[in-house]
Amino acid sequence: MSTNYSAFLKNVLPECPGVPYSVAFDAVRLAAIEFCKESTVLTKNHANISLVADQTAYALTTPTDLDIQSVAGDIKYGPDGSIIFQRPRTYLSVEIPDWENKTGIKPEFFYVSYGDGATTTWYINVVPKPTEAVTDALAGIVLICSPLNNSTTVPTIIYEKWLEEIAAGAKARLMAMPTKEWSNPELAGYYKGIFMKGVADALRFIQSGGKDTKTNKYRRATGYYY
Repeated sequence: MSTNYSAFLKNVLPECPGVPYSVAFDAVRLAAIEFCKESTVLTKNHANISLVADQTAYALTTPTDLDIQSVAGDIKYGPDGSIIFQRPRTYLSVEIPDWENKTGIKPEFFYVSYGDGATTTWYINVVPKPTEAVTDALAGIVLICSPLNNSTTVPTIIYEKWLEEIAAGAKARLMAMPTKEWSNPELAGYYKGIFMKGVADALRFIQSGGKDTKTNKYRRATGYYY
């Protein structure tokens, strides 16, 4: 389920007198996008990917109405459920000599890349390069996502849990605008602090294995799925 950004405005407009509806709506959207990017709390499961012999890079399918930010944590090797560890290229270069030329049946590591200069596609790149095809080899892929820049909604679970924090982020943006009827630099800093605390709480939720910092109950550790 999704909730329109207009639902946040009841927590924004009363403290920003004179702000046009469209300007406030845009501020909510930008705050929601920033919140999801910084907190990594919005995730989407990805279908399993089959390996192709002599192919290192595998394109990720971008979810409808979302942007991909990265892949959450490690993934699994479908045939036996073992872990394929996510590591940056810098780690591979230091720890695995000649890693770009290594081949094998089963990947041990992967890194995520974005585009190739001509496209804006995200890729999972496996190491070593597979020597044979394996169906559903890359499993347990969870994408970290954010709403699109032209979005009009956010998942309802984000709205229900983080309404006040995202509204605070919108107010901080609006009040920081100079020479406006609704300008208020002092309150802008105050609401920015509330927003950033919300981001930090959401990050702790992820890092603590899904313990909700507001209720002390547990959810899935990689974020809110929808």
